Amino acid sequence: MPSHAEPHATRIHVMTPPRAGAVAIIQLTGPDAPDLVTRLTGHTPAADGRLTLRDLGGIDHGLVGALPRASDDAPVVVQLMPHGGPRVVQRLTARLHELGAVMDAHPNPLDLYPEARTPIEADVLLAIAQSPSPAAIDMLAAQPVLWRA
Repeated sequence: MPSHAEPHATRIHVMTPPRAGAVAIIQLTGPDAPDLVTRLTGHTPAADGRLTLRDLGGIDHGLVGALPRASDDAPVVVQLMPHGGPRVVQRLTARLHELGAVMDAHPNPLDLYPEARTPIEADVLLAIAQSPSPAAIDMLAAQPVLWRA
């Protein structure tokens, strides 16, 4: 899979750390993300932020939901939440790639976290998601305020 996504392709980003966990989050960003998820699950994701339990292409069962868009120019984002085993994530991302999505190794944090109000907030949310220790959370969460000061 390419390390940089084509500009108009639906992009895949695994939001959770690359180790076993209870639940993984696979985020799809791009205007065709809902269609791609419909092809995977047989159901259109709810556009109002509701989560629904779906069969994920025969690979697993998990929650599916589209994030509400703050504006018409905000990215279209759909999240899949399967079980968090590395093999499940690997199989799902491979299937999404078969359906036309591309892995984005260097995503724009503002695309990953559309709820962020600033680029610094988006960077902080990304760092928190990847942090190996809860001890870093308070320090990271304080960064937007420190940067404004």
